[in-house]
Amino acid sequence: MNDDLAKVKSATNHDDMEPKTCYEGTRPEYVAQTFFLLYITIATIIGNSAICCSIYYNQTLHRFSNYLVMSLALSDLMVAFFSLPMRIHQSLHNTHWCLDETTCVFWIWVDLACRCTCFANLALISLDRFVATRYPLRYHRIITHRRGHLMILYIWFHGGAIASLGLNNWTNPTIPAFAIDNPSGCRKTPDPTFYTFAACVGFFLPLLIITASYSYVFSVSLEHWKSTNCRTLPEPVSLVQGGIACRRFTLTREIRAAKTLAIVISALICCWFPFFAILMALFWCSTCFTRISPFINITFIYILPNISSALNPFIFFIFSQRLRKAFYKLYTRVKRSLICFIENFRL
Repeated sequence: MNDDLAKVKSATNHDDMEPKTCYEGTRPEYVAQTFFLLYITIATIIGNSAICCSIYYNQTLHRFSNYLVMSLALSDLMVAFFSLPMRIHQSLHNTHWCLDETTCVFWIWVDLACRCTCFANLALISLDRFVATRYPLRYHRIITHRRGHLMILYIWFHGGAIASLGLNNWTNPTIPAFAIDNPSGCRKTPDPTFYTFAACVGFFLPLLIITASYSYVFSVSLEHWKSTNCRTLPEPVSLVQGGIACRRFTLTREIRAAKTLAIVISALICCWFPFFAILMALFWCSTCFTRISPFINITFIYILPNISSALNPFIFFIFSQRLRKAFYKLYTRVKRSLICFIENFRL
């Protein structure tokens, strides 16, 4: 803690250190990091933009469940536009921060807000799959357009609220909440109380909701596929049998969609659970990690959290046939428009 306080005090020397550190060339060990972050940023922008455009321009995909996927893609896009460029800036300057303090605060705020919104999106997606599986014939009466829009607005407010609560230091209110401490760069000052709250409300609570919802969804899935008379019905079909057949068809569709989303959620857990576990251990168990090995630091702190935003769109396109078809239609339309534009331009 004394070392952390010393770092906070040294942040006042940022302006004196800037001429010496901010105009140095990028050292070789940070060149690879910069290219990695640049690649992740480009992949995140292209993939999530494709998701948003495919859903927006295809009327058949205008369902609440797909709006949630679009909301998830938008939160990942915000990471690519507002968070990753700042991380690239630090990497280019050998982890030194060469921008002003307001930009530093905005970076930490928007990064935390987008990450919490992403986790909340996935929790709401899992609840949506739960309702669709538990009440397939009443789904549209339960999830109306108004309720759906309010829920999406709430999860964005949820992410912004958690990030805004971090604008003060909860553990030690007498010190600034943020510091520019080169060579550590822009960071939030040591605040285990806030980060524990943010981890519990922003990550572990959504994870609990996701686990509970998908436990039910896949228990229904298992029972559904074990049933031998779920696949065909004799003719003629009575009204009761027709209702059962309709419910089974709806269940099959919702379970198939749930499997794709489960892969996305599994990828997110693999990317983020080790990060939060290590973070909590560092804050509350001083004997657990006397020193973090370079492998753990690079893999679980640096690489996995940064690639999570880029993974989601590729998983959706690989496992969702509807999204692939929608993207192909969009691609064909754009390609045709470009060809027409080029031909008219030549004339």
